[in-house]
Amino acid sequence: MASLSKAFVVALLIGTIAVSLVAPAAVASPTSPRSAKAVSITLYGSQSNGWGFGPNNMTQPGPPIAVTTGDVITFTLFAADSQQHNLVIDLNSNQIEDTGEPHSNTFSSPTTSITFQYTANVTGTLLYICGIHGGALMRGTLTVSAPTAPPTDNTLLIIAGVVVVVVIVGAGAAMAMRRRKPKPPPNP
Repeated sequence: MASLSKAFVVALLIGTIAVSLVAPAAVASPTSPRSAKAVSITLYGSQSNGWGFGPNNMTQPGPPIAVTTGDVITFTLFAADSQQHNLVIDLNSNQIEDTGEPHSNTFSSPTTSITFQYTANVTGTLLYICGIHGGALMRGTLTVSAPTAPPTDNTLLIIAGVVVVVVIVGAGAAMAMRRRKPKPPPNP
């Protein structure tokens, strides 16, 4: 009986050691961070109608834009009303263009675009506005979300768990076999 208990304890100890050796590798397995995406957005601006993804669907406020931190947005910009505009990423949401805020060059054509690139490096809800006409007339929201963490690889941890279960079941089966009393020999 004592040898059965010792066998079980030894099997359990071997399983625990196996898990403790494999678990740090499973936890520390390398995962690549989310890479920045290139996002293309076409915007049409109008002093009286606001912003839109096309010249016939303009709204005030303009359409919401959602990206992830690190994404590189390439805006293709048109002026639906042939007036001068510029696109400003209003980092402090005060609806005016402040020094240092990212902004496009001036554009005024309904048919010839200009492009403006912005790397979304500020997380939160920002405004995009026209720096010439101000955010009261031409604004929209730019929501920049933090990237989600990639899933971890738990393959080694799962394998270690299976090994432990097999060792425990094997030890239990061995103990059960040894405990079984042999049948007495048949009487002659």
